[in-house]
Amino acid sequence: MNPRCSRISAASRVANRPRSGARAALALVAAGALACGFAAPAQAADGWQGNSSFDVPAGRQGQQYGRDCPVGYTAVSGAFAFNAVGQQDSITLSFNGPRIDEATPDLKSWGWHFFWPNGAKAGETILFNIYCTKT
Repeated sequence: MNPRCSRISAASRVANRPRSGARAALALVAAGALACGFAAPAQAADGWQGNSSFDVPAGRQGQQYGRDCPVGYTAVSGAFAFNAVGQQDSITLSFNGPRIDEATPDLKSWGWHFFWPNGAKAGETILFNIYCTKT
């Protein structure tokens, strides 16, 4: 995956259909599941990798977000913070950890999953960061 892209996914039958190559990327973009150009590039050093931000679409009820460490590094921690709009909303964090939810656990990635019972408010932004160490 392009280092300037982060995996973003929302529950969608379109995004979950088996696809390959460019057709898969187009399906993910169409489903709002792939976002590029906003993530800080991986630093390839021990420590925090730099903030990336995600603007939550108004009304979104479920959102998964993932960050990868550089090649040869392992994710050991993750951090997130909501802007003022998000801090006033009702949000449930249902997952915050290494991507053990993958078929083959991916310990170089950190993931989060949020749930908005009443849908996200317009203007919510989340900042993310991961802490990586040399494997």
